Amino acid sequence: MNNKLILIVAMILMLSGCLSNNSKPASFYVLNADINQAPINNDKEKAPAVEIAALHIPPYLDRKQIVIRQSENRLHFSESNRWGGKLRKNLSRVLVKNLSHLLQSSRIAAIPHSLPIKPQYQLEVTIIQFERNAQGYIELSVQWRLVKSANMSLVASATEDIVSEELISADDYQSIVSAMSDTFARFSKTLAITIVADAK
Repeated sequence: MNNKLILIVAMILMLSGCLSNNSKPASFYVLNADINQAPINNDKEKAPAVEIAALHIPPYLDRKQIVIRQSENRLHFSESNRWGGKLRKNLSRVLVKNLSHLLQSSRIAAIPHSLPIKPQYQLEVTIIQFERNAQGYIELSVQWRLVKSANMSLVASATEDIVSEELISADDYQSIVSAMSDTFARFSKTLAITIVADAK
């Protein structure tokens, strides 16, 4: 009886080892800034100071797993394809870097980081949707609001819906993340154009 029990335990351990060896290790991704876009502001002496006062993402995106939309009402959370950190913090860092490049300004910061001077503008961003949609394109739906810091007067506010141009396979997470970076860069350019137009 004891010998049979030992044999069963050994077989279970062997099976567990085989399963763990065959399991695919997780891949980790980050969004990146696009510094290849042409700057919107070419006068570094008059580069604006901007504080990103808030950047919100929906709860379904605030997780380690990368999300894709399988249908309008169904989401898939990939256990083997994950973010290499907090997505909201990654988005904040990328937005700072994108705006720094587009505005040719070293005076861009996101709370809780602060600028050595009072910023000219404060920016609030609320992401509503940001993932590969059911049709196979990256879709970014975002609300934003830009105000002047001096008197908190509204400069502009809008809702943007930006969709990638290329169709992406549901299992190609490298391309999904790359297209998300490109789409977020397009949104960053919209913000930069608005800031430069007001600063003139």
